Amino acid sequence: AKSPGLPRGLPGVLGSRLLNWLGTIVVLTAADIPLTPPLVVASLSVGILITWLSNVIPLGLGLADGTNYALYGLLGAAPTAGLVFTMVNRVPTCVLAMMGLTVMAIAKAVHRRSDV
Repeated sequence: AKSPGLPRGLPGVLGSRLLNWLGTIVVLTAADIPLTPPLVVASLSVGILITWLSNVIPLGLGLADGTNYALYGLLGAAPTAGLVFTMVNRVPTCVLAMMGLTVMAIAKAVHRRSDV
């Protein structure tokens, strides 16, 4: 069934995925990880699966670290590059969590002040 939002939605999803891939390549380059075709393809395919699986565990602690360490080592990069990549990928989650905690603290302070 054809949806009325499909002509706008599909390019949006594809654009989002493309920008995500580009961001991954930029992060790998910024971390001074030597880019080989197998490493880039694995990071953009298996790396996504690792991220999805690690979302079950808070911040993917252990699962994302160990799996990326092994994956990068198998593909000829320094295994520690997998750890660096994992930590860099956690930054947006931590920033969003801190923003949420800040908003909650402000709301709690305002609510407490209004009770006085």
